[in-house]
Amino acid sequence: MRSADKKRVQFRAPYRLIDRTGDLTVQAVDLDTTFPLDDGENAAVTLANEINATLCLCDEFNRLGLIHASLANTRFVTTPTLLSVFVRTERLQTDEAITPLENA
Repeated sequence: MRSADKKRVQFRAPYRLIDRTGDLTVQAVDLDTTFPLDDGENAAVTLANEINATLCLCDEFNRLGLIHASLANTRFVTTPTLLSVFVRTERLQTDEAITPLENA
């Protein structure tokens, strides 16, 4: 992918999210301070369990097993898996899915 194309993809991504903010919900949780993950992953796992979420999307790759084992009835999905599904279902072009991974 050319540099100019990458910049266009990166430029559009935040606006796609902003366009969907009406679909988002913010919810507070009490963190387990003994849980050996950072606050973001700790909150995601806690909230997923509290609301019996169907899916938990996480970009923490160093402790996949711990996160997976900590989720009660929730399917754990990584960012690359989600991007792959978006490509297969034609919601993203391949180059749009690869760019965030290259920049991670």
